[in-house]
Amino acid sequence: MVSRRYIGDGCNGLKLALLDAAGGRVTVCTYIPKDLKTREDLLDERLGAAGFGVSLPQNSEQGTQYRQYCEIVPFDLATPVDHIEYPSGSERPPAAGTLQPIASTDGALCRAALDADRTQLVVPPGSETPNWREWQHPIACGHSQRATFDFANEGVARDVYDWDLCSHASDGDVYLTLPAGSPEPDPRFGEGRNSGSPLPPGGKVWDLGYAHGQVFRRNGATYLLETPVNDTADLSLKRPQPDGGMTTICSWYRVEVHM
Repeated sequence: MVSRRYIGDGCNGLKLALLDAAGGRVTVCTYIPKDLKTREDLLDERLGAAGFGVSLPQNSEQGTQYRQYCEIVPFDLATPVDHIEYPSGSERPPAAGTLQPIASTDGALCRAALDADRTQLVVPPGSETPNWREWQHPIACGHSQRATFDFANEGVARDVYDWDLCSHASDGDVYLTLPAGSPEPDPRFGEGRNSGSPLPPGGKVWDLGYAHGQVFRRNGATYLLETPVNDTADLSLKRPQPDGGMTTICSWYRVEVHM
């Protein structure tokens, strides 16, 4: 789908130079250094998979020092219309910014996990939140906390540590469980998982990556609301499992603004 075409992030500068839709096709032009032939050159072995090391313009004025590489993308007329965001007839489309369901195995719980405006995830009424206590302050941005409860739904209360981080390299939550009464782990353990600290004996880890979690207990089970840092990524409600995985109970996508 043309509307889902990936252009690139802005970590290394401005990428998009021109986007034009006319005559049944879309023209996409991006800035690239003059010594490169195509955008794919940004992904060669010299630069690495993410194109790190490439200096791109930070604004359109600087862009005059670079060349533009353009691609023509035809409309795919065979792509089905998204009737949720583009309903037919008199039905009104959902408001931009609202969360729309993708999958659900517990409809009542999934509905209760949305606020009144359907724009944010909330702990469902009647649920309990763990008795978190502030722990060691991370070296980087964020905070850490600890509590003792059955995080992994295994019928055993364990010591649970949560690193809620907000640095560029580590923006999200990392959870570690240890047998109750274990010695405290290295405070650096959860900071990007690059600290070199080994997994403590009996430890299990749930790393949300670039997403933040909110843990709650309901009817004797533990659940976690997961909100990705990328606001175009899907949100979810998950149930931690004893094997270190998580089962998705609900997932939602956020309706984007369409111009």
